[in-house]
Amino acid sequence: MDFICIERGLIIEVDGRQHGYDEGRTHDEKRDEKLESLGYRMLRISNREINRNINGVLITIWAALEETD
Repeated sequence: MDFICIERGLIIEVDGRQHGYDEGRTHDEKRDEKLESLGYRMLRISNREINRNINGVLITIWAALEETD
């Protein structure tokens, strides 16, 4: 978990290459299931996307924060 907004129940995970491998994915899925069972939403953003399109990333984060369940 890289960033969390407790008030909005949003966790932002910035993923590097290690998350693309089976072991990393399995670990992430288990952790995500646990956090989602506690009421959090997960937003995954790749390092690559941040480097290439920071404005789009910020818009995505803002939209996720605005979502209401």
